[in-house]
Amino acid sequence: MRWENLTQLKSYSKLKEAARVDVPAVMSGESGAERVKGYDIPMGGGLEFNYAARPVSEEILDILQELSDEQELGAKYEALYNGKRVNTGENRMVLHQLCRGQLGNDVFDGDVNKREFFVEQQRRVAEFAGKVHGGEYRLINAGILVADLNKRVRLLVEYLLDQRGNVVVMIVKGVAVDTAVLHDLLDSDLVDLL
Repeated sequence: MRWENLTQLKSYSKLKEAARVDVPAVMSGESGAERVKGYDIPMGGGLEFNYAARPVSEEILDILQELSDEQELGAKYEALYNGKRVNTGENRMVLHQLCRGQLGNDVFDGDVNKREFFVEQQRRVAEFAGKVHGGEYRLINAGILVADLNKRVRLLVEYLLDQRGNVVVMIVKGVAVDTAVLHDLLDSDLVDLL
């Protein structure tokens, strides 16, 4: 596979030179109605996407296909969902699609099946959410600046968790909270502090 910048592609140069589409003009009259009928593609879940009101023409669609072919997008997408390291900037796999399902081969990182890993994380999140919604856990969203995440804060959180049990403290970057406030929260009915 070749990895080339978009601006270096022959098809990109052609795309820049392609005639612009006057959308109000192409959408008017009988030809506009025909355009609406012809610019429709199926999507997942029984939905359809109609792109008639987008500034594309048959010429532009053909050039976009050339661009896809020149960039080898089909092969690159297959490599992505099969766990190849297609994030060339960070030399890593792209794995987020495994949260939704698995399209191709099992994807391993070392001896870890990443689809199984994500399914397990989803199960754990669902279990955690169930405990929060069921009242077994009480959430406290304590915003603490990263600079404040020192040993004293970590020890305080651990102490409070030991004392109260089944309390989950969410530490969020960007908002400063005094550690004394955090301690008081665990003795109050306040659920969220932003």
